[in-house]
Amino acid sequence: YSDKTDVEMYCIGDMVLCMQGHPEFNKEYVGLIVEVQKCDKSVPREEIQYALQSMNDYNPNNDTFKRLILHFLQNFCLP
Repeated sequence: YSDKTDVEMYCIGDMVLCMQGHPEFNKEYVGLIVEVQKCDKSVPREEIQYALQSMNDYNPNNDTFKRLILHFLQNFCLP
């Protein structure tokens, strides 16, 4: 848990599913979030530059997230 959310992972028995990223976000959406942060003077410019550069350097692999989530649900949640 954190101060922003009560649940950051899900478990069934001794099986745990957790992730740090947001597989539901696409690259364009994250880009908009970063652009908005440029107006927030409390966000260090280096952090914004790092985020923008990493978005140029890497592509999210939402298919991997999809497969992991489906595997967890099919094998540990569904009867």
